[in-house]
Amino acid sequence: SYVNIENNYGSDLKEMHVVAVIPELGLRVSLGPFTIDDEEEATKRLLVDTYGAEPGDYYVRITVSNDDIRRVKHRIITI
Repeated sequence: SYVNIENNYGSDLKEMHVVAVIPELGLRVSLGPFTIDDEEEATKRLLVDTYGAEPGDYYVRITVSNDDIRRVKHRIITI
C-alpha cells in the first residue's frame, strides 16, 4: 500500500511516522522516522503481509504523526 503525504503546515515536518492498522486481522505496520520539507509531498510504501487472511473487505486505520501533529484516515481494502 502507498500513503501520499502533503506538507502544507508552513514548516518542515520532522520525525514523522506512518502506522497502518487492520484490527480485524491483528496487523500493525509502521514506517519512520522521516522528514517532509515545507510545501513538499512524500509517498511512502507500507508492506502489509495479509497472507492467510480470508478474502473480503477490511477497514484500515492510517495514522501520520509526530510529537506535534496527528492525522488519522480510515480506508477500506479488499483482499
